[in-house]
Amino acid sequence: MLASLVGGAVGAAAFSRFTAGPSEPTGRPVMLAEGLPRIVHRISPAVVEVRTSSLGSHAIGSGIILTSNGLVLTNFHVISGASPAGRITVQTGTAATAGPVQPATLIGADPKADLAVIRITNASGLVPAPLGNSDRLTVGDPVIAMGAPSGLQGTASFGIVSALDRLVRVAGPSLGLAGQGPPVTYRAIQTDAALSPGNSGGPLVDQTETVIGITSAVFEGTSGSGIGVGFAIPINDAEKLVRAMVVQYGPK
Repeated sequence: MLASLVGGAVGAAAFSRFTAGPSEPTGRPVMLAEGLPRIVHRISPAVVEVRTSSLGSHAIGSGIILTSNGLVLTNFHVISGASPAGRITVQTGTAATAGPVQPATLIGADPKADLAVIRITNASGLVPAPLGNSDRLTVGDPVIAMGAPSGLQGTASFGIVSALDRLVRVAGPSLGLAGQGPPVTYRAIQTDAALSPGNSGGPLVDQTETVIGITSAVFEGTSGSGIGVGFAIPINDAEKLVRAMVVQYGPK
């Protein structure tokens, strides 16, 4: 399936309530409408806006805080354009409680998986995102996508897991002065939660109040848009890179 790197606005499907049948308890948490603000409130401090600039070009994306000393997980295509002479900055908070804009540096990446870890300079006391288990997802699970679409910090959208293990192929991200890289293919979580440019690198959160995916792309249909068809990289697939970076650069 061809997709673009969160390159088009998509719609959201909203449901007021999810419940299990009275005779068939699922044994899983249930996301009720009144529980959505609690989930957003818990995850919001760990979501950041990521901006890059290089030779007059600019890009906006999102990321999630991994450690209290400033490790941030995002998509490789969000920060790739800043190499080799560009600049990466990160801003924590929401529209109402935006923090300072802070410089960041790239410390690890897996371009083939479209993942990267950056580090906020001289950061401390940050709130890490709770990471979940994407292998436990099932189609129909409710999810929330969070990030900074079009630079609008603190945005959250609601949807469901529409499909699992969806094979997605996207154009390779730009590599600074080297131009565009090779295409990237991965198996993704498909969701109808609204995704727009700037959501890339932000969290997809499930009903356990943990991050289970990194939003990364939308379906590119014949009209140039993919209404209600977005994709996220399963958090378990990012585990190897995350573990290596946390061991090397995390708090000691």
